[in-house]
Amino acid sequence: MTRRAQPVSAGQCQLLLDLFRRELADAASAEDLDDSVDDPGQSEGG
Repeated sequence: MTRRAQPVSAGQCQLLLDLFRRELADAASAEDLDDSVDDPGQSEGG
């Protein structure tokens, strides 16, 4: 990707960040299922 940088709108950036966070949250919750089942306050319902 040696082209000149294309302008990214704040909306697109936020979308990507949300996607990234969701993926991370899914992976983290999948890993934490065995350990912290007794921690219902951990997960953000959303």
